[in-house]
Amino acid sequence: MSDGAEYLKYVTERIVSYWEAPPSPEARRERRLKREPWAFRWFGQLLPAGIGIWWRSRRQHAGRTDTAETLSYGEGQADYS
Repeated sequence: MSDGAEYLKYVTERIVSYWEAPPSPEARRERRLKREPWAFRWFGQLLPAGIGIWWRSRRQHAGRTDTAETLSYGEGQADYS
């Protein structure tokens, strides 16, 4: 029976030493790098990708000042003869 008690004492000591030891900075950094970005964790993969595409196209179109592209096809060319 003493063999079981010694094993229990050994396991208890290992668990307590693991709990009391602070995590190393490398382990914390590694765990953080493995984690997905918050948008993917909350919304999956499709919604953040769609929002990203929309945002990029919005920013690209915001810089345009060409009025020829903003006119609709029939605008300004009405010929009622």
